[in-house]
Amino acid sequence: MAGLKDLSLSDVFWVGGDHSPIHPYLVHAAFVVVNRRIKNPIQTAARTLWAQPLYMVLKRDGSFLCGACTLKDGLLSVYPYPDRPFVPRQLRDGFDAEVIGQVTAVVRRLQ
Repeated sequence: MAGLKDLSLSDVFWVGGDHSPIHPYLVHAAFVVVNRRIKNPIQTAARTLWAQPLYMVLKRDGSFLCGACTLKDGLLSVYPYPDRPFVPRQLRDGFDAEVIGQVTAVVRRLQ
């Protein structure tokens, strides 16, 4: 399930409280499944944000961000989808935030 060999509750994160997510994949989502072994955002050749993987990011204040990320020179950048009213967030990796893992599945609520 979700591409993980040994899925546990530690791999599941609730995202249902975000009524205005930064990526369309997360609209009406209740949970995401995260591969905690993939902590370094890959530099992808994907030209669109639809094709880029999502990552779960833990901020030092205890809140979470879920979106497309890059990590370069110790700076973690979380990018919103272009039609969202958010600006990219830049955080110092290991100080302001850390990547929990790559999102492998999105579980949606039935409407």
